[in-house]
Amino acid sequence: MKVVVGCLFGLALTVAAPAIAFQASPARPKNVPDCADQSVQILCRLPIAFTPAQANERLGDGVFAFWFDGDVFNVALKAPAPDRRLSGTIQDWLAPISPYLQGASYRIPERGISVIDMFVRAMPEAGEHRFQGLDAPVMPAATLPFRNGTAKVHELTFPDGGTRQIGLYVPETAAPAGGFPYVIMADGDTYEEYALLIDGLIASGRVEPIVLVGIWPSSSPANAAGVSGRSGEYVLGADEAAFDLHNEFVTSIVLPFARTQAPLSSDPRGAAVFGYSNGADWALAFAVSHPGVARNVIALSASGIGEIQFDRSHLLRLFMQAGMYERPFLGQSLLICSNAVRAGSDCTMSTPYLGHTGSAWRYGASNALERIFASSVGTPTAQP
Repeated sequence: MKVVVGCLFGLALTVAAPAIAFQASPARPKNVPDCADQSVQILCRLPIAFTPAQANERLGDGVFAFWFDGDVFNVALKAPAPDRRLSGTIQDWLAPISPYLQGASYRIPERGISVIDMFVRAMPEAGEHRFQGLDAPVMPAATLPFRNGTAKVHELTFPDGGTRQIGLYVPETAAPAGGFPYVIMADGDTYEEYALLIDGLIASGRVEPIVLVGIWPSSSPANAAGVSGRSGEYVLGADEAAFDLHNEFVTSIVLPFARTQAPLSSDPRGAAVFGYSNGADWALAFAVSHPGVARNVIALSASGIGEIQFDRSHLLRLFMQAGMYERPFLGQSLLICSNAVRAGSDCTMSTPYLGHTGSAWRYGASNALERIFASSVGTPTAQP
């Protein structure tokens, strides 16, 4: 991944949108609001603020380039085919500016505290890139090797007779008297990067030893109603049978198996359910309906599609995050947090200038884990 620190593009220039002679193809729907909308203050799309010649100068022999001119963030891509989509923090269609160039310009006033991750969908040769503001949060790394535990993938029988993989990270230290605290994670196909994150937090003395249980999502295609297997299992109300079957798998098969691999705490205050995006929706719904399993919830970028009914008789501790650059998730997450507090639960909400990205979720998970499982060794450094 290419990492660029904010000071590298500190040009205080005001750039007017140049006249582009090339006739662009019909515009794709934009996922970022236009700056003409005066109500938008955080991230908005401008007319392209550079010429093909300026794009070629920035690109050189490369395929992808980005740069700031004041608070105007520019992206240029060398690609002849239309319909290229920028992904990462900014998820938007690029616009043709010449027969072999595409690009976009955005106004981003908070550049100094922003992290902008970028890649072009279905175009790996464009690479992965990051703009890191000078005062932006540092994204935690997840690097091999494991130093304080082991991670293994296991295949278990799903209640419908099929199979499903789970990943287990177990610390190498002796378990405390009451068993290890643990985290149940949705989207377990990414569990290794979070196992590495936990491994590093343990090594630095910022959290006590924790077991991670990562459960792979369904890979089934969308059904006749347009609901994918993953959405059916994670989103309350999308597919009731799939949702219930997945929860049965967690409680009746996954956790009993995990207890054969490591002694786990029986105290729900020592357990957390973790998910991001639709996985966060599942984590919230599972904790509400299974308070005897886990009282802590790490819910990052929750969509809020399925309405969660919090219960005053089963109080939870919620640790939520939604980035300022993922506004639909931000609004829904704030609403969920508010509803939880009104029902008597605790909710800690973080809104950094990040997007709907893996690095943002690792950052949020790291902070939440430190708050929930703070170690008596070392000094926790969780962000507010």
